[in-house]
Amino acid sequence: MDFTSFLTSLGTSFLIFVVLMLLFAWLSNKPGNHVIYYPNRILKEAISSSEDDIISVSGVDTAVYFVFLAT
Repeated sequence: MDFTSFLTSLGTSFLIFVVLMLLFAWLSNKPGNHVIYYPNRILKEAISSSEDDIISVSGVDTAVYFVFLAT
């Protein structure tokens, strides 16, 4: 593979990545899409809750999953 071909491919992939991330950020802030991104808000509340609260609401499996995510 030629080095210029690699740079062209890298630049194209990076440009597509930036466009998709900007589109995601713009769409996630729209009020009509808050229903779609609701699990993200639940995750933020769950991370700030104590482990006993998570176990009482969701069970031990969820608490273990959040410990795994935290590490």
